[in-house]
Amino acid sequence: MDSKTVAETLRQVIEGMDFQPPAKLVKMKAERACMQPSGAPYSIATNVWHCDYWNRLWLARITGEKRPAKNIWAEDWQVPTEQEWEETRARFIANLDRAWEIAKSHPFSHKMKSDEDAVKALNQIAVHTAYHLGQVMLLKRMVRTGD
Repeated sequence: MDSKTVAETLRQVIEGMDFQPPAKLVKMKAERACMQPSGAPYSIATNVWHCDYWNRLWLARITGEKRPAKNIWAEDWQVPTEQEWEETRARFIANLDRAWEIAKSHPFSHKMKSDEDAVKALNQIAVHTAYHLGQVMLLKRMVRTGD
């Protein structure tokens, strides 16, 4: 896989080839985003926070920036408050867009040891995000039916 291929994968995730684009999927009131449906292990807000957390870790490796936390396992599943939802949502979308910008940069620019390593990290972002977007869609359905 090369940077053009992973850029296309990220484009499909961001533009929503087979599902709603992430920006539209996570656009909702904080009350709904923070609601944990009965039988679900977490809320939409927690799911988005978790996905963005890992995306930030991978982006930090790609860009050579400082990682967000020293103990990644202690920080992994945060429970954002309603007041934190908009920031959580916006950061998730911004970081996803940032990954896409890196993937489609010409020349391909990163701080990893090789282009192959950078492409693998960008691919992790695409796959991990797509996985959690599917969960967000299911959680949205659960929140709606729980009304």
